[in-house]
Amino acid sequence: MHQYYLQRLFPAIKDVTYLNSCSYALGNIKAQKAIETITNEWVNGQFDFMKAESYGEIARDYFANFIGVDKHEIAMTSFLSNASGLIANQLSPTVDKNIVVAECEFASNYYPWVQLKNKGYEIRLVKPHNGILDLEDFNKLIDKHTSLVAISAVQSSSGFKIDLKSLAQIAHKNQALIFVDASQALCAVPLNAKELEIDILASVSYKFLLGVRGQTYMYIKDELIDKFKPMTPGWRAGKNPMKSFYGPRVEYALGASKLDTSLSWFPVAGELASFELINEIGLENIYKKNQTLIEYTIQSFEDHNIDYQKYPEENCSTIFIIPVKDEEKIKNRLFDNNIEASFRQGKLRIGMHFYNEKEDIDRVCQLLK
Repeated sequence: MHQYYLQRLFPAIKDVTYLNSCSYALGNIKAQKAIETITNEWVNGQFDFMKAESYGEIARDYFANFIGVDKHEIAMTSFLSNASGLIANQLSPTVDKNIVVAECEFASNYYPWVQLKNKGYEIRLVKPHNGILDLEDFNKLIDKHTSLVAISAVQSSSGFKIDLKSLAQIAHKNQALIFVDASQALCAVPLNAKELEIDILASVSYKFLLGVRGQTYMYIKDELIDKFKPMTPGWRAGKNPMKSFYGPRVEYALGASKLDTSLSWFPVAGELASFELINEIGLENIYKKNQTLIEYTIQSFEDHNIDYQKYPEENCSTIFIIPVKDEEKIKNRLFDNNIEASFRQGKLRIGMHFYNEKEDIDRVCQLLK
């Protein structure tokens, strides 16, 4: 990926060292133009909602391809908590079942599961050790009474990338489902839902997928689709949405789209442009670039004696956590040098993506020395 090509797509990188993709992706020119086009059509009285709906279906297809599944296994909603909440709310009341979840999960993949204690579930929390989630700790807590294991593919707070396939196998050995929040992983590191034996996966699109806030995608394994019923069905949940605007007949879609909520037209226009961009560049090229950045960052931090949360190679992601003594001082230093990053729990968090270069890491190292 030539830097000039990336600067044309992401103009901000000419002036800003953007290391905050774990909060929200850097905007790209193609998405901007797509949003401007649909906005102008709206203002000029030429907006066509049918065309906007078609954008959503194409985006659904792209997302399915990104994670190696079939389009009919993808539902579309607005936010991650809509997806996790929909699944959690359909688990039946119990007196002897449990849910296993990491205590460091982002709230959208934590609150919905913890609330299940009101239905009689025991909530079993897995504690990280220096950011690491040990599979053996999961193995000790998951048993024949476990209904579901909830986990992030990459942790928002630490950047730790868990071995999803091994965790899925532990869950399945005990007849439990595994729900994966992939928001910090998709398009950043390789992830194939079928190969990893994932049951349910959800992801927002506005991080490494380069989308616009307002859309979330959820994969449900084909053989599980019938297990889940529409909870807040909108008109898109119908078998033929364009011919079932009104009652009295109710006929839901046969695939995961029966769980769809209404599409956010303007965000999905920009999102589709971003997905097309990802497809044009190629996921494998993005993964290759990101892996180069990961390896360079580790080596640079080691060379400059920068303290950071260290993990085994297979557990590293594009997110790095650096403890700092004076958060405000570092914030100001980053701001003064046009470096965009984030802080979590008193630590500096940087999230790299393919539009970053090695020189971006060099700048951070110089400021942290």
